[in-house]
Order: sequence, then C-alpha cells, then structure tokens
Amino acid sequence: MPFLSYIHQTASFLLSTSLPQLKSQRTLNSPLILTIALVLDGTHVEMHLPIELQPRYRNRKGTLSQNILAVCNFEMEFVYILAGWEGSAHDGRVLTDAQGKGFITPKGKYWLGM
Repeated sequence: MPFLSYIHQTASFLLSTSLPQLKSQRTLNSPLILTIALVLDGTHVEMHLPIELQPRYRNRKGTLSQNILAVCNFEMEFVYILAGWEGSAHDGRVLTDAQGKGFITPKGKYWLGM
C-alpha cells in the first residue's frame, strides 16, 4: 500500500474511533501511530472589538474572531495552546509562530492535524 494512502487510512480510522476503543484494540502500538506525537487543530473564538480593530480580526466567514491553536497528546491532555492571532491569520502562519515560541516536534515524530 502506498505510504500516503496508508497515512490517509490511518488518519480516517483515528478520527472515527474513540480513545477507549483505540486502547482496547492496541491500535496505539501500530508502527505509524507510534510516530505521531501530537494532535493539533485550530479554532476561532468569536469576539467583540472597537471599530478600528475589526478589519484584522474579520475571518473568512465574515465574523470577528481570534484564531487559536490547540495541541493535545493521545491522553487527551492539552500540551500547548497559542491564542491571540487575528481571525484573518492563516493557520499556517499561526503554526509557524507557535514553532518560534516553543512548540517543537520531536525528531522522528509527526503531528496529526485535524
């Protein structure tokens, strides 16, 4: 099976399976899963701002928001959170900023983006 297809299949399985099911099936011990260190996702939190600050915080859906990056481990514990970015900021820009502020990916490990 091609590597990218295997990753897609594994990610789809992870997203559709609860943590207790994963633990009971010993799925967390599979070779690919062992290389995934963290799960990360971004979210937008709606906010209210003075008129002069609103353009920067207007996201692609037209609402005012703050872009927040949250990172969890497989025990469902938050291990990193970066808040404060304007809603108009691209997720890649927020991730790059996080990497400059202490968010590191251990060598030989990967993160699963949701």
